[in-house]
Amino acid sequence: MTVLVGPGGLEPAERDEPAEPGVERRTELRAVRGGPGPGVAGRASAASASVLLRAVRPRQWVKNVLVLAAPCAAGVVLHPPVVLACVLALVSFTCGASGCYLVNDVVDRRLDRAHPRKRERPVASGVLAVPVALAVAGVLLLVGVGLAAAQGTPLLVVLVTYLALTLSYALVLKRLVWLELAVVAVGFVLRAFAGALAAGVVVSTSFLLVVSSAAVLVVASKRASEQLEVPADPGTVRPVLRRYRPGDLRLARSVAAAVLVVSYLAWAAFRPTGLGTALAVLSAVPLVVVVLRWLGQTERGRTGAPETALTQDRVSRVGVGVWAVTFTATVLVAAASG
Repeated sequence: MTVLVGPGGLEPAERDEPAEPGVERRTELRAVRGGPGPGVAGRASAASASVLLRAVRPRQWVKNVLVLAAPCAAGVVLHPPVVLACVLALVSFTCGASGCYLVNDVVDRRLDRAHPRKRERPVASGVLAVPVALAVAGVLLLVGVGLAAAQGTPLLVVLVTYLALTLSYALVLKRLVWLELAVVAVGFVLRAFAGALAAGVVVSTSFLLVVSSAAVLVVASKRASEQLEVPADPGTVRPVLRRYRPGDLRLARSVAAAVLVVSYLAWAAFRPTGLGTALAVLSAVPLVVVVLRWLGQTERGRTGAPETALTQDRVSRVGVGVWAVTFTATVLVAAASG
């Protein structure tokens, strides 16, 4: 018997596809009997919380670290006035994104059941009831908007724009080839822009080009890997995949990777001369290695989950670690000389 998370915790909840008659009847008889004891209620609450936590995709929260990109690049992320603003911006985007994930899972629950990984999501698997998922999504969206409003109108406008695009994507735009890819990529850029607003940092053209091209690279790689996950008919898990030609996605990845590397080198080359310039150029070496490795992993269909693709590959982990050290040193030297 599968017990679903309903409005009151672990209890019978509405299914999209009814189970066997005997199972449903046994569930109903168990629900009618006397209320659960304290121990059972405690375990039910813990299980409900665990299901909800999985449903909001904590592994994908790492995407919201982009909020800290501009403050880190400017070397002001640890300044006391900036810390609180950045944390609130980060939490507001995390809440907003999690609410959108739940809405998307409700809309895509039938398609997700045909996906080798997504079928385990709480909504798709039937463990989390649709009304509960939508209710939690509403709460998270309101919390995110409230936190952004507390930071001021500019951040609120960016977050609302992000939410509008993401919800439109979940409902309609995901069916439009290339436009859906652009919308997802813009979501990454808005995160970075929100961090700049929260910290009061003016972003450079190089910064915007690096973030934008990296976003296109990640999304195009994800689509290519998704095609390889279900080679017979990728449209069964994401209909728009039928309309992407592998050669077009490969071209998009190549162009995005080239723009990313060139833009980063431009940022490094135009820094003040001295140790800071040397470190900035040096940091481009591990970045290029990571980008090339990412392109290779995509050809093998291993970037379908971007949030874990880097951490599961040893070469990528080392490359990201070396880049982080050299980039941090660049920022610290610039801050000390400024």
